[in-house]
Amino acid sequence: MQLKRELNLFDVFCITAGSMVSSGLFVLPGIAYSKAGPAVAISYLLGAMLAVPAMLSTAELITAMPKAYA
Repeated sequence: MQLKRELNLFDVFCITAGSMVSSGLFVLPGIAYSKAGPAVAISYLLGAMLAVPAMLSTAELITAMPKAYA
């Protein structure tokens, strides 16, 4: 069976998104730990606390206007 040698937009998106997610999950914590040491856990908690208001406001907008995505 011969494979196609072409990539469409979805294929490129999947490759790019996968590399961004994997670097954020596996590479970045190691770099952060080498710089901050054990305090990296506190910095991740602080970052999560800062992200919660944005997440909640986005969730509120999504539930207020469910058909506005057109």
